[in-house]
Amino acid sequence: MREAKESGLSGEQAGERRKEFGANELAGRKRAGMTKELWTRCKNPLVIQPAVICLISLWQAEEPADYAAAALVGAMIFFSVVLAYIQEHRSSQAVEKLQAMGRANCEVLRDGRKTEVPMTEIVPGDIVVLHAEAIIPADLRLLSAKDFLSASRR
Repeated sequence: MREAKESGLSGEQAGERRKEFGANELAGRKRAGMTKELWTRCKNPLVIQPAVICLISLWQAEEPADYAAAALVGAMIFFSVVLAYIQEHRSSQAVEKLQAMGRANCEVLRDGRKTEVPMTEIVPGDIVVLHAEAIIPADLRLLSAKDFLSASRR
């Protein structure tokens, strides 16, 4: 366990800990390719069931109308899977853009004085100075508080 000093870390200590522990950010999820994403969607029971119905309709088709009905169900399945993929892909891109825009800074004690650093540069042992409406930037141990209110006291 890394203990914190009241004066905070020195710039050198923070650099060493950043090398040891890495950046203070969530590990990025590796994005699957388009074909894998589509395949995953096709394994959904809500896609498999109409696909089976479509295949049975084709197998028992006797009239041209039966083939048309099977083709219609197949087209609905195809468009459902593709549209769901497109919507999720766009929403993922929007979330990534929002995360990139929301890079925030916070105050820490470094070398005995308050210094503003990006949240990704917080390391174990940093003394983080919180104030009203502050975003808590990491897993923290509260050392002292004055007029501290928890948002969970609803």
